[in-house]
Amino acid sequence: MDRSEVLETSKRERNDEGVVFAENRGRKTGIAVFGIVAVALIVIAGFALPVQMSRAVTDVTLILTSTLGITEYLSKFRFTKQYKYAAYVALLVIMLVVSVYRFISVIAGVV
Repeated sequence: MDRSEVLETSKRERNDEGVVFAENRGRKTGIAVFGIVAVALIVIAGFALPVQMSRAVTDVTLILTSTLGITEYLSKFRFTKQYKYAAYVALLVIMLVVSVYRFISVIAGVV
């Protein structure tokens, strides 16, 4: 293919690689900021809140973080078929189940 054919094909696909790059970069930055905020919430809750409320905040943060990780690594596994991503998903599912159980226990007043 010569240059004009490549440009024509690109125009037909309506897929701007610059936009895709910006979206991916924004997603990665968003995930990093989410992680920082999650850790900050856990630390602040540990010092400023009563034990029951601190556990609830920690569990909600872990639920959100593990859900984000599951979706990210599951899509990577489906695309690459690398089993390390499947292992990450399995560990994150365990973390999600434990966090949901702990959160329900705190809310119900069991713990």
